[in-house]
Amino acid sequence: MARIKKENHETAEIILESARKNFLEKGFEGTSINDVANDAKINKSLIYHHFGNKENLWKAVKRCILEKLATESSHTLDFHRSTLREFLEAFVTFRFQLYAQNPELVRLMGWQRLESQGKILAGINLEKLTNIEEEIIFLQNTGEIRKDLKPDVIHYLIMSMASNGFMDKASFLESKKGQEQYLKIIIDGLIKILFPVK
Repeated sequence: MARIKKENHETAEIILESARKNFLEKGFEGTSINDVANDAKINKSLIYHHFGNKENLWKAVKRCILEKLATESSHTLDFHRSTLREFLEAFVTFRFQLYAQNPELVRLMGWQRLESQGKILAGINLEKLTNIEEEIIFLQNTGEIRKDLKPDVIHYLIMSMASNGFMDKASFLESKKGQEQYLKIIIDGLIKILFPVK
């Protein structure tokens, strides 16, 4: 029984590695189950057995990349919950560095944006990496963030500003100085947009 479980785990790992390679190269729509099976040198029925369908396989690849990044990341996300600036410096810097240091994640997210099924494919989020609406509501209640904006709109704005430069492959982000300058502009700009006008 233990040998069968080990073989199943090994097969699933082989499938995930092949799918990761194909999805990063060709995206979701450009990759077929046959592509993954041929690359992994397995029968495609094993992919359906382990993952059910192509959407689940995509999400499993994304989950593996995110979990690996979460465990390997030297950057921890610690919300201080005291000021808007401290929150933005912690969260935006974390996201920014996550994209700067992980081109595979940027590529996968870029494909996800292009796919006609992008919303379906987006389904995997690690709490540590993306759940900030609770923090936004807390800062709205303490008067640090405007209350006339919905938390999900603010969440989207912050996430977009932290990632768009990497998704667009902005040349200035190739240098450390360019990254530092852009990060400062994002944080200062968000403070101007989000801080309540008195």
